[in-house]
Amino acid sequence: MTQITAPSEIVFALLLTAYGMAISSTICGAILVENGHKFGASDAFVNQQWLWFNIAAMASAFIGGQLVQRLTPGGALHGAAAIIAVAPLAVVFAGRFLIEEPKSRINLPEMKRTMASVWTALNLRELWLIALFLFVYYLNPGLGTPLYYHMTDDLKFSQEYIGILGSVSSAGWIVGALLYRRYFRTITAQALLNLSIALGIVATAAFLLLWDEVLGAAINFFSGLASVIAFVATLSLAANYCPQRSEGFAFAILMSITNLTSALSENFGSFMYEHLLQRHLQPLILLSAAFTGVAFAFVPLLRLGGKKPGEPLLAGHG
Repeated sequence: MTQITAPSEIVFALLLTAYGMAISSTICGAILVENGHKFGASDAFVNQQWLWFNIAAMASAFIGGQLVQRLTPGGALHGAAAIIAVAPLAVVFAGRFLIEEPKSRINLPEMKRTMASVWTALNLRELWLIALFLFVYYLNPGLGTPLYYHMTDDLKFSQEYIGILGSVSSAGWIVGALLYRRYFRTITAQALLNLSIALGIVATAAFLLLWDEVLGAAINFFSGLASVIAFVATLSLAANYCPQRSEGFAFAILMSITNLTSALSENFGSFMYEHLLQRHLQPLILLSAAFTGVAFAFVPLLRLGGKKPGEPLLAGHG
């Protein structure tokens, strides 16, 4: 990526990084689910993961904005690629010292039991139900690209300030993660889901007030805070539905659904903004908030009762 500029070559390089991220995410997801079931703390692990992710995101958003503002587009791309290339190397070396795992040999009977568990996971009604819920939860007309063009073309925000807004949003994520650890871990999983949906509606509707840079910072901060509650609520729910011996497979499937839905939503929102709403942002914001509210109707179908966010939801977890 530090040497290329042709779009076709950039797409190929990004595909390679996407494959690498998919593999590592599956492994990390399996570790998260296994230990989440073991300690009954899936929500705490998800919260911790996104807390540190957004600490890093704050720095990367700020640096990205600086690169775009001060360098040519090609120079900014190459500079960002050079910085990003250091991260996987750091993980390789750090993983050797930070991750402890007993060595094991290939065990054919154990592999057969694992494959049987994978097949069982594919036939679990509960897993299909949570997959449907995640699809509905994340399906809404995405605001990301329309907001970017609105801030650039209509509000005349600089690229540097848009990068700063990314850092402000990450700061909201961090504050939300800390608030969750302090105040929300005692509420039920159902209450947490309903709270996350309500916060999502309010955070989306708040973009109707996006008039200047100060309001932009405040709205992005609140949006980040609401997003971390949503991620903890949905990702911990997904983790708690994963059956034993196929944790990585089941969690990867559920996360793939959220990724697919998010991509569909972003393209759906961009298409509506460009072709149906004549580049008017306000109707798109209202539609997105309304789509988010639909998820309220699906929460009772999960039959969560009084379960806590980190409590496994399938029999057989210990």
